[in-house]
Amino acid sequence: MPWYHVTFERHVPSILRHGLGARVVERNWPECDDGVYLAKTPEFCLMLFIERYAAEGDPDSVPRDYLATLRIVVIDDTRVDLRKLVRDASYPDDDGVGRYLGVIDVTGMPVLDVDAITPPEYRPGGSEWARMVDECMIPGTLAL
Repeated sequence: MPWYHVTFERHVPSILRHGLGARVVERNWPECDDGVYLAKTPEFCLMLFIERYAAEGDPDSVPRDYLATLRIVVIDDTRVDLRKLVRDASYPDDDGVGRYLGVIDVTGMPVLDVDAITPPEYRPGGSEWARMVDECMIPGTLAL
C-alpha cells in the first residue's frame, strides 16, 4: 500500500531530482519537526494543508488557486524504510501517519494534482458541489 506526501508544485522538480526529504529546497512549514510527513491516504495529507490554509491563509486569496499549487507525491511502500518512520506526535494512535527521518527516492513515482484524487461530483460544477456550498454557508465559498 503506497504512502503519500503533499507539497507545493514549486518543490516538485527538486524532490524528483534529489529525493523527498533532501535539504535543498525550503521546507513547507519551517516550524514543524524534522522529517517528511507521510500518510497512507492522499486525502489525509491534503486535509492537513487545507486546515493550515484555513487557519493561516491570506483572507484575500482564492482557495481554488491555493489548491491548484498543491501536488501529491505517491510513494511505493518498498521505498519507505520503516525503521526511519516515526509516529507523528499530533496523531500518536494512527499507524497511517508518520514522519520519515531520511531521504526517499521518488524517481518515477506519480505526482498528482488535487483533481486526481477528487471525485468529479465534488469538483466545482459537480453534482455535489452546490449542496456542499449551500450546507457550509461559508463567506467567499462561491469563489472556490
